Amino acid sequence: MIRDQVHLKLKDKRLATFSVFIPMVPGDGHASAEESAKPMKKAGIASYWDGGRQLGEAYGKVVELPMGKTMAWDVYFVYGPDAVWGETPPKPAYWMHQLGSDERCLDPDKFREAVERELRAMGPSRLALLTREGCTGTAEMRKCGHRARPSRAGPV
Repeated sequence: MIRDQVHLKLKDKRLATFSVFIPMVPGDGHASAEESAKPMKKAGIASYWDGGRQLGEAYGKVVELPMGKTMAWDVYFVYGPDAVWGETPPKPAYWMHQLGSDERCLDPDKFREAVERELRAMGPSRLALLTREGCTGTAEMRKCGHRARPSRAGPV
């Protein structure tokens, strides 16, 4: 699992890890996402619910998914500190998936190596603020010099 092979194994304070749950198969729902998010929360991973699958659709337009798929789910993205989210997600520095068998099919060791490369290139730690449209604290945090990265997904 990526949580164990990357997030817990690296234990780098500069690494921010997020999980977004998207309903894709029967039984997927907010309640099951909350249950699945519990071990992630214990590991320090923020989890979000995208019940409308908006993020999955947006990422489906950013990366070329296998077998002509247009919905991104069971995907893993690596971003550097300068990635900025706007109307659409930025293209990731590296990514893998569990949607079929090709060169991007998830290999936890390769994925961890990509994360390690990004961390080495990153240099000293930087703080990034993940926010959402209408968040009351965003303006105050921007005054303090934090760069905001908008998110449309709601918390789990």
